[in-house]
Amino acid sequence: MNPTVSIQQWLSKGWRLFWRQPLVFGLAAVFYFTVIFGTGAFYENKQVFVLSYFLLNGPLLVGFYALYFQQIRGEAPTFSAFFEGFRVFLPTVLANFCLFVILILGYTFFILPGFILEALFLFTYPLILDKRLGFWEAMMTSQRAVRKYVFEFSGYILLKWILYLAGLLFLGIGILVVFPWFSGSVAVAYSDIFGLEEKPAAVG
Repeated sequence: MNPTVSIQQWLSKGWRLFWRQPLVFGLAAVFYFTVIFGTGAFYENKQVFVLSYFLLNGPLLVGFYALYFQQIRGEAPTFSAFFEGFRVFLPTVLANFCLFVILILGYTFFILPGFILEALFLFTYPLILDKRLGFWEAMMTSQRAVRKYVFEFSGYILLKWILYLAGLLFLGIGILVVFPWFSGSVAVAYSDIFGLEEKPAAVG
């Protein structure tokens, strides 16, 4: 597999996809941040936050890809597709836990390894959704596709964090645009590199 790395093109296409249905993606982002960060704050309980993060972060992240994949297939995105990640609940939860541990280690001790590790496993969630792979197979498939271009993809991840920071600085609400926009660019990159199934594969 020899991907053509075109970060500018991916971001540009992701931007256009976002602005075709900004309300859908904006509401999805509001729902995501409310569930992931609002639940623990509401109950004022760190344990509730940790539990909600480990159980729901993976499936909800997959939801953004489901919405964008609908657009890439030429369909109108429906908000119900945002919950497609719950059809692959277990592999997304397991992937979320593994990636959390890996990335915490990478970013805690040295910043650069964090970018590299995040880049290597960038396509884990789209692979789980589109190809219905198990979490480990998805992680290994992602890193095999990325590793020859790891520095380019690491720059892509660095740009992501710069965009996220800019979104937060813009009254905090910019993240509601930047977060789904970057997810859209990853969906485009995935489609270019792996090819998109005409219809989601059945759960195996």
